[in-house]
Amino acid sequence: MADTVNYEGLVKMLLGEVAWAVMGTDGGATGPLFGSFFMGMSDGAGEGENLDCVGLASMFEAGLECVCKRTKAQVGDKTIMDAMIPAVKEVHVAALYRLYDVRSRCFASMYLAGSR
Repeated sequence: MADTVNYEGLVKMLLGEVAWAVMGTDGGATGPLFGSFFMGMSDGAGEGENLDCVGLASMFEAGLECVCKRTKAQVGDKTIMDAMIPAVKEVHVAALYRLYDVRSRCFASMYLAGSR
C-alpha cells in the first residue's frame, strides 16, 4: 500500500518557514520587512493545497498589509515600498483580469518603480 501525502496547508507552512528564515538572516531592516511580507502571505494563504491567480493576489495583499503595519513608508519615499506597493497592485490587477502571466507584470512593475 502506497503512502499518501497530505498537501493541505503546505503553501501556508512553506511561506511561514520562508518568513522566519528571512527574518533570521539579515541584520538590517530588509529582513524584518521581507519576513513580514512572507508571514503576511502565509496568513493569507489559507489551508488549501491549491493556489490560483486570485489566491495568489490575496496572499500578496495580505503580505503588503503586514508590511504596512511595520512601516509608514509609501511610494516616493525611496524605500522598498516604491517597488512593493506597485507590484502588489499589478498582481491584483492581473488576477482581476485573469492574466496568467502574473510574474512578468510583477517584475515589470518593480523594474519601472526602481527606475524612477
